[in-house]
Amino acid sequence: MKEVSIEIIREKDGSYAIACSSLKVYSVGKTLEEAKNLKKHLNYIFPY
Repeated sequence: MKEVSIEIIREKDGSYAIACSSLKVYSVGKTLEEAKNLKKHLNYIFPY
């Protein structure tokens, strides 16, 4: 099974981004709450 890395990154403009190594996804949210919500969804898809 492939290891999946999901990271929340704070951008210079104060917004937050989330990156998922498995899906090659990079998405930007205005708040940390938005980023955490997306991370929860990705953790549900990739529980390991």
